[in-house]
Parts: sequence; structure tokens; C-alpha cells
Amino acid sequence: MATSVSIVPATEAHCRELAPVMRPEDCAEVRAVTGLEPLDVLLVSVSESRQSWAGYLDGELATIFGIRDITHLSGTALIWALSGPRVEERPVGFVRACRHVLPYLLSTAELIFNAIDCRHSKALRWAKHLGFSVGEPQPYGVEQLPFRLIWMRKEPSHV
Repeated sequence: MATSVSIVPATEAHCRELAPVMRPEDCAEVRAVTGLEPLDVLLVSVSESRQSWAGYLDGELATIFGIRDITHLSGTALIWALSGPRVEERPVGFVRACRHVLPYLLSTAELIFNAIDCRHSKALRWAKHLGFSVGEPQPYGVEQLPFRLIWMRKEPSHV
């Protein structure tokens, strides 16, 4: 049976719903980068993003994600996603939904990127599966733990 997917603009209510059930690896990652608790990171991420969305799989909140411009002139944007257990319960539906969203994100920036905690092996596999380039481990965030930069460039258009 196919997973139903819906994506809506993210709100504070979505942040409050996802924060208590965020995957432990996502919680550890945000604490390592910012030193903040999951709800605070979600609220700041949504408020600072150019666009942010809440993703539902089979009617249950699975993820909140967004895109934030680094500078308006550079064409470089930070993408982010924080998820709950639903993404692991419906992994195929989640990856298919991500594949539909990626072209839109790439249409808005020349380069999208972020960094993933090396301890978060599921997120690293997800990024590689979606076609992101993955860098070597480097110390990052307030805890200076090893993270890997991930990035994807917009394909050049051929006229």
C-alpha cells in the first residue's frame, strides 16, 4: 500500500507537536550544533527560514523541514530537516517525498547544503541515497563533534 504524503506550511503548532517525539539522533545532533533543546531549534529554524514545511506520512506528522538563504546574492541556501519516528515507520514513502521536494529546493538556489552529525548514520545514508555529496568529518557546532558537510548543486540548464 502506498504511503499518502501531504506537505503544509510549518507553524509553531507543528514545532510543538514534533519536538517531544523527535528521533533521539536528531535531538543529539541539534544539541551538538547549537546547545539548544529541540523545541527551541525547531521554532528558530522555522522563523529564520525563507520557507518551511511540515510533512505528513499517512496523516501523521513525520518531519519539519525548510530552506534558509545564506546571502541573497550567493545563491547558496542551508536546508534542514528534523524528524520523528514516522520517517522510520514509512521509509520508502519518506524517501519518495524527499525526491519530489528536492527539485523545488534546487530551483530556488544554486547550492543547497548542511552538516550531519557523524553519529547519525541514518541521516547520512538518507543524504547519500538522495544524491548529496558528502564531505569528510570535521569538528562542528558548540560541541565540536565530527560532522560531515552535505551538498547538492543545481544542474546546469542546457539551452
